Amino acid sequence: MGRLGAGGRRLVLACGVAAGMATAGAAHAQLTVTPAGAADGFALNNFVTGLPSDATYDPQGAGPFGVTVNNAGQVVLDSYANSTNYLFNDVSNQTVANAIGSTLFKGFTSAYATVGGTVWGSGGSLFSNTAADTLIKFNPDGTVNTVYSTVDVSNGLWVNPVNGHLIGSGYSGLVDIDPANPAAYRVIGTNIADGVDGVAVSADGTTAYGATPTGITAYDLTTGAGTVIATIADPDGVGVISSSNALDGDIVVNTNDGNVYLIDPTNISAGPLLVADNGSRGDYVSQDSNDGSLFLTQSDSVLKLSCGLGCSFAQAPPPVTPAPEPASLTVIGSALLGLGLMRRRRGFYVSE
Repeated sequence: MGRLGAGGRRLVLACGVAAGMATAGAAHAQLTVTPAGAADGFALNNFVTGLPSDATYDPQGAGPFGVTVNNAGQVVLDSYANSTNYLFNDVSNQTVANAIGSTLFKGFTSAYATVGGTVWGSGGSLFSNTAADTLIKFNPDGTVNTVYSTVDVSNGLWVNPVNGHLIGSGYSGLVDIDPANPAAYRVIGTNIADGVDGVAVSADGTTAYGATPTGITAYDLTTGAGTVIATIADPDGVGVISSSNALDGDIVVNTNDGNVYLIDPTNISAGPLLVADNGSRGDYVSQDSNDGSLFLTQSDSVLKLSCGLGCSFAQAPPPVTPAPEPASLTVIGSALLGLGLMRRRRGFYVSE
């Protein structure tokens, strides 16, 4: 989203909406992996390019926001600048002409997430033709199914991989939503400064990482207590890595000023590592459950960030497995010990 407070953001948008018309195909810088990012296994490829952008909100152009995978493995993508939810197959190097479906959806800064095969979205903070500042359930094709008008979710949205709840951010703070009973949502913690923007949840389901005006804060999902873990300019979308290597549990942050950072929450004194730069206006991110990559939005495109062999951004509740037979416990214990010895955390970062 952005860096203005709720009142200031609404005033700017209301005054500028007539002047900031959508522009299709405007040229923007291309986000590029840095040498440090490549050394950690990161790579980028285009998912969809040539999306329209709108300079009303940001001179670089605000374009796509929410993006997620539906129950058929297709991608639902919110294109704010032309008030459209697109449906795409999940393949690389597409343009808008490759969309397999589209429907009207006029929402600003809507974040999307999928749980149990159902697509959910934050209603956005303004210009919604359905309901701003609310939770929305979508049909698989991106059409609106249900608006939960009492559930305050305007910005980020992520799935807790442990219990399948939605963690969202709104003007009342961070909220915990059980998809089986959305109206009974719980406020986790109140907003700081002008609010929490993009959010993500740790693999153990205990911590939400939220983008604030000046950095990233880790919030305890039980108490709402927050701890600043990084200072970054214009942070927005946040994703969490699940990996068999040293990147496990690290956080990727997409920023409005065209950079992508990596943060180790267990070693915050090391500071953020710049893993991609020279991009356009970055906003929300989302997990691609098909291939484990991370969707990164830009001013007029959506990219995919991958993090190497054995590394994924897609996290799911752990499968229910039977208890091992006694004879196998020794073998499993030895294997786990070996994995523990292999995993090392980086002692320092070198920014590019």
